Amino acid sequence: MKKGLLLFVIGLMLSFQTVFGQDTYLDNFSSVSYSNNDGNQNFASNWVESNDNNSASNGRIRITGNELRFEDISRSSHLITRSANLTGATAATLSFDWQTSGLDGGGTGENLSIQISTDGSSFTTIGTFTGSNSGTFSQDITAYISATTTIRFMNTSTWQWGDWESGEYTYIDDVLIQATVTPVVTIGDLTFNENTGNAVFTVTHTGADASGAFTVNFQTVDGTAVAGSDYTSTFGTLNFNGTSGDTDTITVSITDDGALESSETFTIQFTGASDGSVDISDTATGTITDNDGLIITDGVTVNTCSGIFLDSGGVSSTYSNNEDITYTICPDTAGSFTRVNFTSFDVESSWDFLYIYEGVGTSGTLIGQYDNSNAPTTITATDASGCLTFRFTSDTSITLNGWEATVSCYAPGPTMSIVDVTVNETAGTADFTVTHTCTDASGPFTVDFQTVDGTALAGSDYTSTTGTLSFNGTVGDSEVISVPITNDSTVEIDETFTIQFTSSSDGTVDISDTATGTINSQIISDAALTLYEEFHGNVDYVVTGNTLRTADNNTDACAVTNTSSDTLIAPIPGTSTIRKAY
Repeated sequence: MKKGLLLFVIGLMLSFQTVFGQDTYLDNFSSVSYSNNDGNQNFASNWVESNDNNSASNGRIRITGNELRFEDISRSSHLITRSANLTGATAATLSFDWQTSGLDGGGTGENLSIQISTDGSSFTTIGTFTGSNSGTFSQDITAYISATTTIRFMNTSTWQWGDWESGEYTYIDDVLIQATVTPVVTIGDLTFNENTGNAVFTVTHTGADASGAFTVNFQTVDGTAVAGSDYTSTFGTLNFNGTSGDTDTITVSITDDGALESSETFTIQFTGASDGSVDISDTATGTITDNDGLIITDGVTVNTCSGIFLDSGGVSSTYSNNEDITYTICPDTAGSFTRVNFTSFDVESSWDFLYIYEGVGTSGTLIGQYDNSNAPTTITATDASGCLTFRFTSDTSITLNGWEATVSCYAPGPTMSIVDVTVNETAGTADFTVTHTCTDASGPFTVDFQTVDGTALAGSDYTSTTGTLSFNGTVGDSEVISVPITNDSTVEIDETFTIQFTSSSDGTVDISDTATGTINSQIISDAALTLYEEFHGNVDYVVTGNTLRTADNNTDACAVTNTSSDTLIAPIPGTSTIRKAY
């Protein structure tokens, strides 16, 4: 094959590659080796055979006579590949010389094809050679520029007679990838939280060296993010020393606006360069994610005491079908407990459910299972971790609006704890113990309290009571509230009133706890007779020994014990007359 002109051109390119910014990857097969690198750059890999012996000196594929030779190769079986790292190239061309002998392309489909790939696995055929011919192949492969640009030679015939026979050949020579490399300024996209403060973009000079130092101008451009409210408009000039690999940075101030919103974007673009040969076409997108929105995300744990907790649809969309998502919210302050207050809740009843657990996983205590028939309100963690875990499941159809909830943390401070009390109405007083719990206060403090009517009424069932309790400020200190109870001698159902705290001299003290006082009805018991009233109207009862008789007919009114659920009237030992009004 005549190669003089091609070698002259290659030599010329090598001589002026610095001027024109060209990289060459060349194998002229001048030695029997699959690792030849005859250009100014090395290939990223050697030639690699498949389904042959991977030897450059023998086999169906081999190097002989300073050419790559193929003989008697099968369809999609015998092939050879090699790759080059073309990162930084702005254009690339593949070329080689070829000669075929005896390939019956029309009758049997016998051929040798050249294919190309960006990843070494998915290939595109860009040329096919058949018959007994020769020529020079040249193809623009700019679209395939990558870190693993790979070429492959193989028989791509799909005919059952497409396998070559002995004596059918193809020769390949001077395989050349010529890559145009110019000075290029690149900038990477960034995604960051809106509370990041500053977003720092790195700008890099890649590709070929420049002729000397140069500058590049840049500016920010609004997208869905708006300068002034979401970020600070930024422009300026970057300085580069002219050597590929040099970097500079662009810093953009990000605004934490506290508003619940979707992710927003802006762009950084280059507006000019002092060296016109520098490629400044690259741009970067800055994506601001809202730190006020906590989107339920499977397998994620967040540590925060603020923000809005949302279903997977976020601010503006519904959740999806077939979801099964587990998400944990923990406090970001030691000793605190996560508190989630649901301000809206809309999930399909009986089909989609939000499960809430104590702690850091679904193995914790289940607080509740919620849907539209049982919407959650305020949930506060009590587990020692301070965390709440949420699991959401949805079925195969119907998606609703989901939920929105505010996240905060409850940090227990000095706390008043008061215990419920139950007494008989003959007890005289109901004594409530109030204890200072959780943490010490800064010093002594007082707490005011009052009684509040329930079914028990102040004046007839108990005495309205108010007052002030004094505490020394140390956890464990306790005081007692005594409420006088009225014994009215009337048989009646159990009645209740409440003790509540109204204020404290120390505003850090939690006085939200309340206590219920329960007054049991008057019960007079006699071991020999227990009576459940089953009469209506005004009836006189006469008790003689263990027998209760009605006064009007002197017959047994009720001589039974433990009758289900009627009002209990107690017999009085001896002989007495009792009137009961209904």
